[in-house]
Amino acid sequence: MMDIRYVVFDMGDVFYDATIWRRWLVRVAGQLGFDVHYPGFFETWDSHFLPEVHLGRRAYREAFREFLLQQGFSRPQLAEVEAASWAHKRTIESQTRPFPGVFHTLEQLQSARRVMGILSNSELTQTALRAKLDVLGLGHFFQHVVSSCDLGARKPDAAAYQAILDCMEAEPYESIFVGHELEELVGAARLGMNTLAFNYGPDTLADFHAHHFSDIAHIVLRTLSVAT
Repeated sequence: MMDIRYVVFDMGDVFYDATIWRRWLVRVAGQLGFDVHYPGFFETWDSHFLPEVHLGRRAYREAFREFLLQQGFSRPQLAEVEAASWAHKRTIESQTRPFPGVFHTLEQLQSARRVMGILSNSELTQTALRAKLDVLGLGHFFQHVVSSCDLGARKPDAAAYQAILDCMEAEPYESIFVGHELEELVGAARLGMNTLAFNYGPDTLADFHAHHFSDIAHIVLRTLSVAT
């Protein structure tokens, strides 16, 4: 294995906790009498609605409204939940902070001249993702940002990984994808990228696993650079 020069990161649940609003919404649904649990409540959303949103084919709010109606919310309940949800979502996002060790780790990788990029399945455009990174204090670390809604392809499709590699002028074998979802890690590996799992679930397959964000620098700069 050659020296890894290019590091591609997912964003949500890698740099910060992206589950806070979802957990809040599950509590609200419970207060309205729904017997729901996280993450089961969002399985249909994630599998049938969110892909279309991430590909830029549906507006987030319109798709989420249909999802809630499908889950059995009445229209009065829907109006109440929507009004509270979007306000609370904005508050959460304004208060979001990176996980411990993120800033220092990215500094280490930048100092070691690793080229870093973002590949995100998101309803946000590249411009909006860059603004979000700036709010988190991380924007200056990333030369390249690719969003699925601009690209029209999402992880684990090979076209998504290839798009960020093309931006970075990198080959799969000299890059590593840092993510948390099994299918996205498998998609990167299928293209020939090295894979590193962080904030991962049980039985998540990857070449490397980081228990703490700070482990990522050690893996990329030491373990990989001396591997043969």
